[in-house]
Amino acid sequence: PIYDDLTEHNYSASLEGQGPGAASYEVEACALDDYLAALGNPAVSVVKIDVERHEPAVLQGMNRTLARQSPPMLIEVLDGEIGHQIGQRIDGLGYLVFHVDEHHGLIPASALGPIGSHNWNHLICTSEDYERAELGRFLA
Repeated sequence: PIYDDLTEHNYSASLEGQGPGAASYEVEACALDDYLAALGNPAVSVVKIDVERHEPAVLQGMNRTLARQSPPMLIEVLDGEIGHQIGQRIDGLGYLVFHVDEHHGLIPASALGPIGSHNWNHLICTSEDYERAELGRFLA
């Protein structure tokens, strides 16, 4: 089930219960690896993940895609423990990690986790993707 607090803005849907005023909807879900396999394993250009602390589960459901393609990812990390779990999932896959600072650009990072109260987004990409997209021009 997915829950939606009908008194909040449109971005409030969650996998977690949201109290007595929340509406609950059953939604179909599957692992990204299974979905892509059903489509013949097409190339994945980029992945955006923002699932309110369920990011490690998303990465678990795309293990084969990560190993086969190492797609660049923009991922929200709300706390250090979630960042650590994500780091374990991508370890050994050749990814570079950057904090995304909306005012200053990309900040190279050795670990995933929030810096300050608003810098939760991270870019995770291979050095090949970094060079191809000329991301050096966005370094803080």
